[in-house]
Amino acid sequence: MIAICFWSDHIGNRGWPTQIGWLGEILGFAIYLGVPATNHAARFAALILAEAGHYSEFALYHSSKSCADRTVATPLIVTWAANNAGSESRRAVAVPFAVACAQAVS
Repeated sequence: MIAICFWSDHIGNRGWPTQIGWLGEILGFAIYLGVPATNHAARFAALILAEAGHYSEFALYHSSKSCADRTVATPLIVTWAANNAGSESRRAVAVPFAVACAQAVS
C-alpha cells in the first residue's frame, strides 16, 4: 500500500494505481477457482491475495505525502477528490464525502 501511494505521487497519477487492488482481487479469485479443491495451500494463498485486493479498495485515509491504515485505492481517491474539488469550502465537503462513500461501500 505504501509503495503504491509513493508510486502514485511519483508519477502524478491517482487513477491507474487505484486499480491495482482490483487486479489482485481478480487474480486471487481466478487462482482460487482454477486450482483443484485438494490443493489447500494454493487456495489459501489465493484467498489471501483476493482479500488483500479487496481491502485495497476501501477504508483508508491518505494525506498528501503519506499513507496509513489498510488500503491502496481509498487514499488515492480521497486525494484525487481533494485535488479536483476547487475551493477550500468545496474541499471541506468533498473529502468527507469520499471517505463516507468508501465506508458505505465497504
